[in-house]
Amino acid sequence: MSSFDDLKKNISKISGNNSIPLNELFSPNFMSENSACKSIDELFKKSEIEINSLGDFKNLSQSTLDAIARSFTKFNSWNEFMEKAVANWVSNQLGL
Repeated sequence: MSSFDDLKKNISKISGNNSIPLNELFSPNFMSENSACKSIDELFKKSEIEINSLGDFKNLSQSTLDAIARSFTKFNSWNEFMEKAVANWVSNQLGL
């Protein structure tokens, strides 16, 4: 199979809506390169925020998330942090 065929296959795997676990989106490699933490769990522990469920995460205010990003990552906002994580995840899924 050619590299182009591999790319097409990988694109079809991630097409549409995806539900990505936080630990996969914020992989250890991504976290080490972009934050002062080795995992997303460590990031929340350092910020003294307890996340036990998706509901806990969804209940965090944007200002709290932005403060976490500014304090523990190289980004100025949570949205920047997320965008970079998503771009990294997509790139990895596509084999780029």
